[in-house]
Amino acid sequence: MENYQYAVFFEANNLSDVEVKQIHKYFSIKRRSGGGQCEINKVGDNTYNINFINKEAQERVLGRKDHVINISEQEEIRVSLRCDNVPESSKQPEASANQECASAKSMAKVFKLDSYLLRYLSECQKANSDLEKKLSLISSTFKIHIDSEEVVVARDPAAKDNYPLKKWEFAVDQVFETLKSCYNVYFEVDRKKSEILEEHHYLSGDNLKIYCEEDTFLAIVVGEWKQVEKILKFVSGLHDQQQIQQECRVSEKQFGLIKEKFESHIKSDLPALKITQEKTDVLLLKGSEEEVRAGEKELLNLAKEIKEKRILSHHPLMTFLESSGGIQHFENRFQQSLRSPVMLETSGSDLLLLSLSDGALQEAAVAVQRDLCLENVHLKNTQKSAAFNTLKEDLSKAVKQANRDSVKVKLKYLDESSSDPKVQMVGYTTEVNRLKNIVLEYKLNHQNHHDSLPLSRPEMADHFPEILSMAGVKKSSVEIKPTSFPSPCVHLTGPRCEVESLKDSLESFLQSLISKQFEVKGPGVQQFFRSDGAETLKLVKSSYMACILPIDDGRNRGNMPIYMNTSFQSLPSAASAQHSLDFEIHIKVVVGSLEQQQADVFVAPMINTNMTSTLIGSSLLKKAGQQLQTNFNNTKGKRTLTPGDVLEVDATPALGCSKVFFVECVPKGKNHNSEKALRCGLGRVFALCELNSWSSIALPIIGPGIVLSIPVKDAVNILTHEICEFLSQSTGCLQTICIAMMPNYAHSEEMFQTVCADLSAKMVDNTGQALFHSLTSDLDEISMPIDRIELHLVFGDITNETTDAIVNTTDFKDFQTSGVCKDILTKAGPHVQGQLTGAAARREARPKHTAARIHQPEESSPPGEMTSNTNVIVIRSLSPAPGKLRENKTFSNFPTSSSTSPMIAATVKPQHKQGPEPPGRDADSSSLGKSAKREQSKQQTNTQQCPHALCMRAPLQTENAQENMYIQCQTLGHG
Repeated sequence: MENYQYAVFFEANNLSDVEVKQIHKYFSIKRRSGGGQCEINKVGDNTYNINFINKEAQERVLGRKDHVINISEQEEIRVSLRCDNVPESSKQPEASANQECASAKSMAKVFKLDSYLLRYLSECQKANSDLEKKLSLISSTFKIHIDSEEVVVARDPAAKDNYPLKKWEFAVDQVFETLKSCYNVYFEVDRKKSEILEEHHYLSGDNLKIYCEEDTFLAIVVGEWKQVEKILKFVSGLHDQQQIQQECRVSEKQFGLIKEKFESHIKSDLPALKITQEKTDVLLLKGSEEEVRAGEKELLNLAKEIKEKRILSHHPLMTFLESSGGIQHFENRFQQSLRSPVMLETSGSDLLLLSLSDGALQEAAVAVQRDLCLENVHLKNTQKSAAFNTLKEDLSKAVKQANRDSVKVKLKYLDESSSDPKVQMVGYTTEVNRLKNIVLEYKLNHQNHHDSLPLSRPEMADHFPEILSMAGVKKSSVEIKPTSFPSPCVHLTGPRCEVESLKDSLESFLQSLISKQFEVKGPGVQQFFRSDGAETLKLVKSSYMACILPIDDGRNRGNMPIYMNTSFQSLPSAASAQHSLDFEIHIKVVVGSLEQQQADVFVAPMINTNMTSTLIGSSLLKKAGQQLQTNFNNTKGKRTLTPGDVLEVDATPALGCSKVFFVECVPKGKNHNSEKALRCGLGRVFALCELNSWSSIALPIIGPGIVLSIPVKDAVNILTHEICEFLSQSTGCLQTICIAMMPNYAHSEEMFQTVCADLSAKMVDNTGQALFHSLTSDLDEISMPIDRIELHLVFGDITNETTDAIVNTTDFKDFQTSGVCKDILTKAGPHVQGQLTGAAARREARPKHTAARIHQPEESSPPGEMTSNTNVIVIRSLSPAPGKLRENKTFSNFPTSSSTSPMIAATVKPQHKQGPEPPGRDADSSSLGKSAKREQSKQQTNTQQCPHALCMRAPLQTENAQENMYIQCQTLGHG
């Protein structure tokens, strides 16, 4: 634009693009207009300027002033040029008057014609004769001036009477109008076609002339219209035979980014190259081989400048973008707000962002990830609710309201017929969150919910239907289940809103009750109330709106065994269980490696974003295969993780999970930062599980290894604190947390004990609310029926048990050596130790032949007199060496003088040592075995009436050691 400095101006009304193009072509040809290389621009309502590079070209076109330009066969434009942008309308009448006067004096008329048409009239005898003949009919002659591009027509003076001036001028004008319509002057600007015309110059003849401009590579064809069209058709055919075409694979979005640069290059350097798009994502370049190759090269070079960013997404989100016009929305928005345009393409389940600027690409990626959202909300156990149809109606109204102007959100129900249906919401984050809040509110009120209400007496649980009838509770969908064990309470299960409403009503009613305890004494009392007295009780109940409940003093010592809360699997007591969870959240402590578990998500630590920097990561890679490393690298990309960041990696089919969360940790030597990063990472792990609706997670105890070197207690405390911190908030879908630990690790037993102890202590928070439903482990209580005895093998500390008796081995001499015996006596106190010392003295005083008998009671009870107490005896294995297990120890308890409970003896042997025993050591032939056989027949009746429970506690053992142990139990009677 800076080179086009020499301007001329002209006026015209509303020129079309075609007319402007023809004017530009005319003034670009020196022989036609006297001009040269130029540009045309509109500078006013009806004013245009022509800017030339050379001043000589400006002066030449101004020298002619009026230029006649043929637009088509029947249309021409007359252009009057001036050197400044000042209209000369005021001078026009005077000029016209002068021209008329001059014409009247000279009796001649001057016509401006194209120079090539004048050359044609001069060189073509037939055309010249035709013009001469037509002018002679009106008594006129003509003279051609090629240099000035004029034809001067003179009237015969003698014919002034036959042809007055005006009549003559009209007739002359008609002749030249006919002349212009008969002949066509065609300018071929295509260089290739011009070369063809030059090569086939022999096609010129009497009725057709071809003129070639060497400096401008133009070819001009002049002749009758039919002859010109014929030769042009011939040239086009030859030109098409010499052209080639090339397909270039460039997507529509990519071409949109580089279109302006590419078309500018084509216009300036390859004007003859034609560009079309006949297929999707394919451009077709057509032209000479040289131009096509040059155009293809330029196109590919521009395409290489395009930057790409792939955003991992979900197929439903991509479907929404395509169907809702979201792609066009984001492109228009980025066009207005960013420095460089950004285009969006869908690629399977991913979104591809394209731009020529890295900065614009990053800003667009952040905006897309922030403004688009996909949510799947589980509706487990809610689809059968009567309010489910109401939820659908509310969601439908909300969707219509959100999409009133444009599609902003879409809703879909998934797995409606299954036990766990889902609502899928996809669209813009604001609208998705609005719908999600509606669903969560519905879940809060109608999802299957469990709560419990404490009762003041166990008898109230046994007779709770009578209490309900007094309260006037109407039938509802809430399941009411009273229980008296382990503590009296009522479990309520059903839709949350109904459960909470019923609980409030029952709680208020129970608080209003007044109770009083009576004792009725006398012979035959129980028989009376079972027969005749029953009617009396019914009458009293109906008359006074009261419940009369019998009290069972032997409830805790009757047929119901007493169990301790050592298996970590029972709910908190009713007093602290008034708050319940949206889901039953279970925590499992398992002995085994992480890769052996089954869960939605595995969690593993890493250092410096290296998956195999820890043994856990290496173990996962070994089982999952190299595909896990590939997934890890693809997810990581060029990201730089800071301590505490979490990398979500897709798992492989070989692993028992869907995702692996790698937590960026800090190596040893930076203790404070290491623990801080671990806390932050674990917090993010649980938040991501909640965000992505994962229902289960498996993770190790991170920290005690060689890499991080965090003390066991600190590592366990960090883990349990983050678990309880997460569970103290409102949880959505996470229901199972699995804590895995290696079985042969140096600190396995310490970690197991610490984890169980920490979680047990934190099972109920300081407000009395349960954080999770259960805590189980591989070493939880094992129950097995043996004849009429139920054997419980549990893990724990025997000194914490509250059974009727505890049993342990002793040599009756050393009570101070550290071990279980010392722990028991320390907790029991000096009184029990004194009794044990006295029993040892009496044992020494007995004859040797009675040593195998098990402490017969000092005072016998009357025959057949048995208590209803259930005796729970806990035996803890001290895990002695295999050689010591062969010593047939007698496990004894020490009853008081009034005790009538039967004794229990147990013989513990290693399974691999079974076989012939030395004489006197066989269980059946020993005095212990013989005593057991003699007394078993005598006390057969008593043992049938009195069930017994034998509970054994064992410390953490390896799997092989557990498999090599078996327990032999014998029920012994009294002497």
